Amino acid sequence: MDLLALALVLAAAVTHAVWNRALHDTSDRTATLAVAELAGGIILLPASLSEPPLRVLPLVGLSTLAEVAYALCLSAAYQRGALSLTYPVGRGTAPLLVTLGGWLALAEPPTLATVAGAGRARGGAGPGRDRDPAPRAESRDRLRTAGRRQHRRLLPH
Repeated sequence: MDLLALALVLAAAVTHAVWNRALHDTSDRTATLAVAELAGGIILLPASLSEPPLRVLPLVGLSTLAEVAYALCLSAAYQRGALSLTYPVGRGTAPLLVTLGGWLALAEPPTLATVAGAGRARGGAGPGRDRDPAPRAESRDRLRTAGRRQHRRLLPH
């Protein structure tokens, strides 16, 4: 592997981990995410304006809505759960959602290799098996309780 490519991948991984740790530790996650998304949009704006992709503007809008939904869900998860639980679940779910989305939205049935890769990415993203399970169980219980409260609020009986 090219050393530059390896360095870029490692730098992206470290930046991603540091960002998620900082986001977890901040008190107003929604505002922090909003500022970060706005900054990213401003940085990417010149590329969008140089050759505006008019044909794909509906997809840009859909992608924006998906990103906002992701950011709000991530913020809520970080507010309710431990980083050691919410981060792996959030990162590990993406390959499964992309596989499912490609199948349903693009009529692109997944191959056995695709399913195996998505499953492996999900399986490898989980909490370590050699750690003490007590903190994970506590976080899992808190998330379940929060989920039940949210469910009761949204769907009262």
